[in-house]
Amino acid sequence: MSQSARHVYVASASRGIHGERDGIHVLARDVASGSLALAGISVPSPAASFLALHPDGAHLYATSALDEGAVAAFRITAGARLHPLGIVATGGSRPCHLAVHPSGRFLLTAHYGSGHVTVHRIGRDGAVGEPCDLVLSSGHGPVRGRQEHAHAHFVLAEPSGRYVVVADLGTDSVTTYEIDEVTGHLGEVARAQAEPGSGPRHLVAHPEGYLLATGELASRLLVFDVDAATGAARQRESVQATVAETSGENAPSELVLGPAGRYCYVANRGADCVSVFELRGGHPVPVADVSSRGKTPRHLAVVGTHLYVANQGSSTVVTFELDSVTGLPRATGNVVEVPRPYCILATGATVGDGSQR
Repeated sequence: MSQSARHVYVASASRGIHGERDGIHVLARDVASGSLALAGISVPSPAASFLALHPDGAHLYATSALDEGAVAAFRITAGARLHPLGIVATGGSRPCHLAVHPSGRFLLTAHYGSGHVTVHRIGRDGAVGEPCDLVLSSGHGPVRGRQEHAHAHFVLAEPSGRYVVVADLGTDSVTTYEIDEVTGHLGEVARAQAEPGSGPRHLVAHPEGYLLATGELASRLLVFDVDAATGAARQRESVQATVAETSGENAPSELVLGPAGRYCYVANRGADCVSVFELRGGHPVPVADVSSRGKTPRHLAVVGTHLYVANQGSSTVVTFELDSVTGLPRATGNVVEVPRPYCILATGATVGDGSQR
């Protein structure tokens, strides 16, 4: 492995509980070509569905998406190896997303199963302590079988550290909380209602101050304005999550921004494509749908001028190069087989939450 290579972590979760292929896999990335290759390093981690990196760059966290949810902590050692620091129960069911507060003192976890958001304190050694807060949103939506109660799906720690924003698929809401940076307690500030039945799933914060969200249930790309003084969000716009019309369930999953925030990329699992939108004055303008070169694209990551697509259904991670003018992804031919990839985390990448690590 050349000295110019960096490392990408991929979380895998099997269909069953405690699947033998569950864990975190390390991929080496060549900076010049953007190509990925298995580094021959993996660590077990039950039902690993999402990853987050500590601001110090030396610790990594993973959700354990079981009925009795948990989070696992790791110290990153030489050669990108992961040293386990322990697993701690979250108090919620089926955690699906997590983020580290910019201060590095708290870990925030969203639970699809129970709808809770948990706050854990992080110790100086990077290990996760017991929960210091657990909040649950009330309400429901019109989609039977998916919106009977809260399903917190994404938690965004705003860069200043003052606010935490939660996307809830079950209640069609994007809720802003103020976090007490001493106790870790969350206090609700405002709740924005998305269009009924849209099912907000994942968020990305644009540098110009607004939020973009995937609406999983209605196959939409949603735009929210944010009041900089209060942190309150308000839905402004909604467009179809694909450029072309789709038949059947589409279920958009992840979305990421391209370099300089000019383009937004949306993973669409029904259409098996990545849809490209140009952001003009805060408005998403459809550009093109590009095949994900696999089945069920669940997650995306942008590193420099390269886009990486985790195709859960085909167990592949595919590399694309982004055109600097059109923003269109072009498959490079680099494909790595990884069992049921759920999440890609790369140092220096935009990983769904609009932040740079």
